[in-house]
Amino acid sequence: MSQLGNTINNILCVYEDSNLEISLLSLLMLDYHVSTEQHEYGHQALIKIYGFRKEQLDTCYQELEYYGYIKLNYKFISFTNKAKKLFKKKGIRMSNDERVRLEEDFELFWKNYPLKVGKKKAKFEWIRLRPSVTLTAKIIKAISVQVQWKKQEEKKGTFVPEFQYAERWIKHERYNDECTVGTNFININNKSERDER
Repeated sequence: MSQLGNTINNILCVYEDSNLEISLLSLLMLDYHVSTEQHEYGHQALIKIYGFRKEQLDTCYQELEYYGYIKLNYKFISFTNKAKKLFKKKGIRMSNDERVRLEEDFELFWKNYPLKVGKKKAKFEWIRLRPSVTLTAKIIKAISVQVQWKKQEEKKGTFVPEFQYAERWIKHERYNDECTVGTNFININNKSERDER
């Protein structure tokens, strides 16, 4: 992959993996300034090479200053620590094959998960987790064991909380809860992380 391709890939990874409040255009401009260590407001390269218009530049600079990535000082900008930290994170962009596999695995997860609420958010958490084939198998097995345990405990008349929305179940890694069929035991070693609702 070319250097430009790698740069674009890294910028997209930063944008996708971080919950940024700024636009992609502002991120692109910030990346230019940080990577070239260029402090001139509205540098000519942004206009001639990147194709920014003056109004776009002004809007992006205002947005970056508002959210604390830069400080404006007449015709110059300075970067804050927030801006510098943003580009230190290394991201690996997911391939199309991996995305297809994750979407297929998510559909398998969704088919097995007992509470079918909030599919879009659950899918977002699944893609964010990016589980390997091994972890996916572990998750599917954990669902089966937990469903069986819940049924068994309810037959005994024991109160068992309902399953969380799938989004929260994935986010809080509830597939790591220990659940032994035949006993009233779930994740006793990790009670502080358990979300009772």
